[in-house]
Amino acid sequence: MAIPKPPYDPQMMELLAIAQALPPKGPRPPPTKENIVETRKVVAMFEAKYNAYPDLSREDISIPGPDGNTIELTIVRPKAPAKGPRNAIYYIHGGGMILGTRHLMLQEAFPWAKELDAVLISVEYRLAPEHPHPAPVEDCYAGLKWVSENSSKLGIDPSRIMIAGHSGGGGLSAGTALLARDRKLPTPLFAQLLVYPMLDDRNVTASSKQYFGEGTWTGATNAVAWSWILPDKDAPGVQYAAPSRATDLSNLPTTFLDVGGAEVFRDEGIAYASRLLEQGTQAELHVWPGAYHGFDFYSPTSDLAIAAKASRLAWMKRMFYENCIFKMALSQAAAFVEQKILGHDNNATTEQDITNPGRDRAKYANPSGEMMKALVWMGKNTVEVRDVPKPRLVEDRDVILKVTGSTVCGSDLHLLHGTVVQLEKGDILGHEFCGEVDSMGKDVTGLQKGDRVVASFQIACGDYGGRTAGMFGYSHFTGGFAGGQAEYVRVPYGDVNLLKIPSSVPDEKALYLSDVLATSWNCVVDTGVEKGDVVAIWGAGPIGQMAAEFSLMNGASKVIMIDSNWRLDYVKSKYPNIETIDYSTLPRGTSVTSKLKEMVPRGPDVALECVAGEYAKGWAHYFELMLGLETDSSEIVNEMISSVKSFGRCGITGVYVGYTNHFNIGSLMERGIRLIGNGQAPVHMYWEKLLKMIESGEIDPLKMVTHRVKMEELAEVYYKFEKKEDGMQKVFVETKFSAPAAAGSPALTTYTK
Repeated sequence: MAIPKPPYDPQMMELLAIAQALPPKGPRPPPTKENIVETRKVVAMFEAKYNAYPDLSREDISIPGPDGNTIELTIVRPKAPAKGPRNAIYYIHGGGMILGTRHLMLQEAFPWAKELDAVLISVEYRLAPEHPHPAPVEDCYAGLKWVSENSSKLGIDPSRIMIAGHSGGGGLSAGTALLARDRKLPTPLFAQLLVYPMLDDRNVTASSKQYFGEGTWTGATNAVAWSWILPDKDAPGVQYAAPSRATDLSNLPTTFLDVGGAEVFRDEGIAYASRLLEQGTQAELHVWPGAYHGFDFYSPTSDLAIAAKASRLAWMKRMFYENCIFKMALSQAAAFVEQKILGHDNNATTEQDITNPGRDRAKYANPSGEMMKALVWMGKNTVEVRDVPKPRLVEDRDVILKVTGSTVCGSDLHLLHGTVVQLEKGDILGHEFCGEVDSMGKDVTGLQKGDRVVASFQIACGDYGGRTAGMFGYSHFTGGFAGGQAEYVRVPYGDVNLLKIPSSVPDEKALYLSDVLATSWNCVVDTGVEKGDVVAIWGAGPIGQMAAEFSLMNGASKVIMIDSNWRLDYVKSKYPNIETIDYSTLPRGTSVTSKLKEMVPRGPDVALECVAGEYAKGWAHYFELMLGLETDSSEIVNEMISSVKSFGRCGITGVYVGYTNHFNIGSLMERGIRLIGNGQAPVHMYWEKLLKMIESGEIDPLKMVTHRVKMEELAEVYYKFEKKEDGMQKVFVETKFSAPAAAGSPALTTYTK
């Protein structure tokens, strides 16, 4: 009894009938080991004709393979001059992993290079049966790794490499993406385009049975090919050859997958896309009704083929351009648009966009090949501790620091959430760190190898009126400098951006000179807290806590902190004379403003914002933030404006990255409120003074430190910190280079079970 199956599209059925009428008539029998060489010669007629695309150039190169073999790459790029690093498409040819070369059907990808101004790299991989698994996927991964590590030589952006392939190449693309994730490719893949991919060796789906004996690639041919690719069905790493066997499909690049409705690979493709979505990977799936395998190549003028090609190209354009344009729009709106070290000619004076030395090993990684552990951003709400290359000296005033301590800042959560623009997968995070000088460029003065130092989170050159390059570990928009949540870090202008730590001050106290102490001090002095002032502080985190201490030191008569739950209790335990408002427990009808007016009838003299605009208390702002209708909530700023006395002062030190809605500008103007953006704190202006205050015992940064953790557990710390779990206020992150814990430091906390 015949198995029912969807019919072919009428336009395609006509061509399929013509093809099957040619000798030998009927469906093609599966290849054999005896005729595979001859079959490959026939398939070679479908290889790309490069001279048909005069706007594109071609280059062939050889690179080392994984088993001592040689891998050939063909590189196709637009002849027009590049305006900067180009997008890249790493292409893997089809042929069921038993047929074809890197030139097979490559002409299908030429329009991508032209339309997307992209460099197209096609890889030659070894074929079965001569070379079964793992040879094909290992060759593909080796080629991808080389491309990523040699991005500057190729003129591409390593963070914008899309992997793509048709048929068996689609399956290898999926397998290579899995391998890149599991081997922690330093710069993760940007996206994957899987065109009717060959994913499952088991041949048990309904579609594999429906089209077992007919079509351009039959179920019978598929079974033979898989028997050659995987002679051992239990071979190690079988999921990289047959990605449908993989159980973990999380943390994979955004995916486009399409299949024909009348082909062998239909059901395994649909199932793979569904599982990607189930495990949190963004995926777009198209099923082209009545389309057989390879329909767009064999029936290029059919309506479905034209629609399929247009859909793929449209998706690629959205990935490469529309997301980038949206980020650029936010960038232009952001407050810190001038975060670059600028010379007199308005050009950056130090090497930037080195957020991970692995992006270009030849240029930025230590030539020894030494690896280090680092905390990297892997996409929205995902960070991981990975092994990445140790950095090298790039410029003559660089210092390579052996990190002995780092921490997590509340603003790091903006990075975790993907709120800050121009963050790319693989970026090393962390803008607060201290350590020992490991090596330095020939023009560095005032430092020696082995010196204990703390780094300013702001990078300055010491010239041009104190302009800055941006910040460590805080996106490409702020310069693109790898952060210090790592075992080593490159510090540009090391003699300016590093402060020596005296032997009397342990790392656990000196570390916080890099940001939190200077930011808190700047918030207080820049807003103008004076003797006798009543100061209200929104946010009882480390910045708010130290701002409270500095306000009292500057003569404030009263400090009131607004927050919720245990954080207020913690600060109160350190500073009993501080008053608090827990907004989460206020009676219905009582607001923070009305409660403050009850405590201070005329209103506080000064309001300090130490929270940041990403956090919404009300539903309206919550949904607007979620939908991208605003990047920051104005709730807290509005509370401050309505709470302070007329002609009072409001200082904002929390990170606001773009724009907000519902801002109470009327009250600001009518009541004469002074709204002061405290900016990114000028650390260099304050840190020597603050260091003396630590040495004298006038301040003790350990008051805010609740946890000590190992570098290896830093990803878990991010998630705990985000959820405000475990009473986590401020952490000290130790590395393998850290000294024993100083007196008064918290005991080591371990989260690994």
